[in-house]
Amino acid sequence: HGLLVSYRETGGANSPPVSSCELWVCLLRIGTSRMKARQTLGMELHPALGILAGLVGTWRGRGHGDYPSIEAFSYLEEVTFGHVGKPFLAYTQKTMGAETNAPLHAESGFIRPGADGHAEWVIAQPTGIVEVLVAERELDFYSASITLSPTAKSVTRVRRALALDGDTLSYEVHMAAVDEPMQWHLSARLHRDT
Repeated sequence: HGLLVSYRETGGANSPPVSSCELWVCLLRIGTSRMKARQTLGMELHPALGILAGLVGTWRGRGHGDYPSIEAFSYLEEVTFGHVGKPFLAYTQKTMGAETNAPLHAESGFIRPGADGHAEWVIAQPTGIVEVLVAERELDFYSASITLSPTAKSVTRVRRALALDGDTLSYEVHMAAVDEPMQWHLSARLHRDT
């Protein structure tokens, strides 16, 4: 409703054009706000979520990263997968330096079951990168497409491999970026907080 009201109040088709990045940011804000508002209402998980249902909750833990273009680092992380009773999960993530507590990164998006048992994950980053990932098996996601804003650093491929073991969520991120080949970039071990 918020998007429709804004569209009508701003003159509808007579409004200035909206970029796809601005539209994604608007949809992410609306989805995240609704997810937070309904998380406490006790809605049933949608049955189509399958293995994705195990991700629901807030996860906290520690990770480390490295890449040829940066120095190695350690970080603290909080990840939330929430639901509103529909066949998708809303995703938010934020990290901070392990020693400094300074903000490092944040991203948000949506993950949903796709066709033939696959899963799809759309992630928007404030660095101007939007990833569309597909998992052909379990929670092993590969980039189907990556869109970059004009000032974003070049990222050409991404793999995000998640592993669930009870209340522990581990992951690795591999990427090809800034003229470097596909290689390990991040890994973390998180524990379910809620």
